Amino acid sequence: MEEIIDRGALAALVDDIGTERVQTIVGSYLATLDERVYHLRAALVACDTERALIALRGLGSASTLVGAQQLAEIVREVEPALANGSDGPARAALPELMLSAAATTGVLLAVLSEPAPAGSRRPARSR
Repeated sequence: MEEIIDRGALAALVDDIGTERVQTIVGSYLATLDERVYHLRAALVACDTERALIALRGLGSASTLVGAQQLAEIVREVEPALANGSDGPARAALPELMLSAAATTGVLLAVLSEPAPAGSRRPARSR
């Protein structure tokens, strides 16, 4: 299994948009993570593969953005079957996905509470 968080991806995001904006994005991700997992689970229970696919893709893209690579990998593994109308792999992966979401929350909260490294407090680039 891969690392839970790709710290390099988070560091690159900090370099690109600044520490404060990354903290906001990660905070929003954490605030919605349980809800995203809930919607995926509810769609799978209802046998609604279309809604499950939407929830899964949202979870995957958000996880990739914040460097939650373990969760993003689970999504990548089950998405093809779900996109083809088969919810079996997503159902089978749900317990692992839920455990990974909990672990991701713990690691990201720890990362957010770490002091920012020197030089990472530069303002975000103007666009």
